[in-house]
Amino acid sequence: MIAAARSTRNIDLEEPVTPEEDAAVAAVPRRFRLRTFSSLRHADYRYLWTGTLFMSAGQWIQQVTLGWLLYDLTGSSVLLGMLNGIRALPFLVASPIAGVAADRMDRRRLILTTQYILIITAVSMGSLVASGYLKVWHLFAFTVITGVTWAFVDPVRQSLVPALVPREDLVNAVALNSAAFNLTKVIGPSLGGALIVFSGAAGNFFVQSAAYVGVMISVYWMAIPPTPPEARRTSALANLKEGLVYVWSNPAVFALMTSALVPRIFAVPYQTLMPVFQKDVLKVGPEGLGILLQRRAWAPCWRG
Repeated sequence: MIAAARSTRNIDLEEPVTPEEDAAVAAVPRRFRLRTFSSLRHADYRYLWTGTLFMSAGQWIQQVTLGWLLYDLTGSSVLLGMLNGIRALPFLVASPIAGVAADRMDRRRLILTTQYILIITAVSMGSLVASGYLKVWHLFAFTVITGVTWAFVDPVRQSLVPALVPREDLVNAVALNSAAFNLTKVIGPSLGGALIVFSGAAGNFFVQSAAYVGVMISVYWMAIPPTPPEARRTSALANLKEGLVYVWSNPAVFALMTSALVPRIFAVPYQTLMPVFQKDVLKVGPEGLGILLQRRAWAPCWRG
């Protein structure tokens, strides 16, 4: 075991190993070898993973900023709930359509188009906030546009994971993709609250647009495989129907979809009321809102 450990360390440091040490490594069961970041050795997946960090960070900064702005303007918890509902609705309606689009369209062009939309809307909102002309309906319009855009880009990016890594690294790639999202879920809210304090809410939207530019750069560097031609042999409606029938007829998949949907509808939306607690209950500034959302993100880890 000592020889095997030494050999594993040599491989990680790219040092030459003897045939005896190489044989010792081969004798170690595969499940005991350290492969935590194995999928990152593929350059295209590294670009995708880096883009996930940028996109997710921009999303969480946006969530803090929108909630703080709306409650600061209106003081209405009802409007906060409505804003969250409008943000979530596109994912229920547009995501299945986006999944079909990911199988049939040029995925690079689709991702880049969504990034252009996100950049333009973020810069426009930042300009409105900075100019003092912001109205409540601007926040709802912005949420609808970005919600639909996110509903389209998420399935496309998820579909790229198995196309960019070999089968033996697929599980690791999926896990790292989830880790990137949850990492920014912890850091993003507190960063968004701090940015409101130091640069104002308008600056947050410009930071979001910069994050989306980073996503665009990572997409330009990726070599994205073309969509398989057999996916376009049937109509988009037929593909959508096929997916819905598969979910409905497969008990395991249906149970997984339901278990993911129910918490989002009945449990997760409580986070939209955080601006109420931040301003009226705890009486802290926007940095307090970021900390509240950060602690909410850590809570599942503590319970585990």
